[in-house]
Amino acid sequence: MSPEIFRDKLIEPKDHLILALDGMPWHEACVILGEIKGQAGAIKIEDMAQPLGFGHAIRRCSAYGFPVLADQKIHRSPVSTLNDVRAIASQSPLFITVHAESSESLISAARGRGQAIDALKEYYVSNSKDPDELETIAGLLGVTALTLQGNRSTKKLLEKAKRIVDAGFVGVVCWPQEVEIIRSNDVTKDTLIIVEGIVQRGYKKPHDQKRLRTLASVIKAGADMVIVGQTILYPPEGMTRVESAQQVVSEIEAVRYKPKGKKQKE
Repeated sequence: MSPEIFRDKLIEPKDHLILALDGMPWHEACVILGEIKGQAGAIKIEDMAQPLGFGHAIRRCSAYGFPVLADQKIHRSPVSTLNDVRAIASQSPLFITVHAESSESLISAARGRGQAIDALKEYYVSNSKDPDELETIAGLLGVTALTLQGNRSTKKLLEKAKRIVDAGFVGVVCWPQEVEIIRSNDVTKDTLIIVEGIVQRGYKKPHDQKRLRTLASVIKAGADMVIVGQTILYPPEGMTRVESAQQVVSEIEAVRYKPKGKKQKE
């Protein structure tokens, strides 16, 4: 898996935004998906996948034009990790998350993803679909830590980030404070970085998020994509979800892009 293949898909400012859609019944989620159609690059699904599974979640989101980050945060034995990743990857999500606690589990996740892709190749060929498209699905992301956890040393962070890269993962999901550290290391500097723990200017910080930073600061630090939830799902009075999503995208554009849509030079 190459980070650049996934990074090349980030063409417009909205492509850098992942909307976190959890904690609600599917009928409510579908209303929101209809409202914000075309306003984000992907949807993050975690507990929303239950009890019907990620296949159902991916199909529902795809019907509204959204690829899915399957945020399973897999944290099991190597064998179970392989099986979990293989099952989810077979449903063709955009990304799958795995905890980076051990090299063995990360390597097993990569094998599970590879087995799923090999199986899908047969389907693509038999249905006259381009098998090269499989390179841009089920990208594996290593999770450095849960956002609600406390401080951690730079050494431990880089140990995890290096394990993730060495296992062939496409990228990491990390805290805002970790972006610059990951970008400054020779081994991890080119990995795809997706950031949680974002708060918009003027918004109240959620009580369960202990290490938040502004959207502009993490984009400037080198984040490729950002995960935003509550500030879009529950906007301030007088603002619609679409307007809130557009505000996020406008800030991404202002920081990362020139007026005509061209990326700023790094």
